[in-house]
Amino acid sequence: MSSAGNSPRNLNFGSSEGPVSKEQLRKDRINLALVLVVFGGLIGLMIWLASMSPAPVEYDFSYPLIP
Repeated sequence: MSSAGNSPRNLNFGSSEGPVSKEQLRKDRINLALVLVVFGGLIGLMIWLASMSPAPVEYDFSYPLIP
């Protein structure tokens, strides 16, 4: 149990500093929110562009394809 790597307080893998500050948590939360907004906007843009495509062509298969 003397291993420092297994203590619950050392879950900050990104740096060798101490515990994560509230300011860093706030920055990370803002970055995550921005990433989610950007991805949501891109998905919405793709859906909107797909909805603007022309209607599918109606093919008439009543005539024989092989004469």
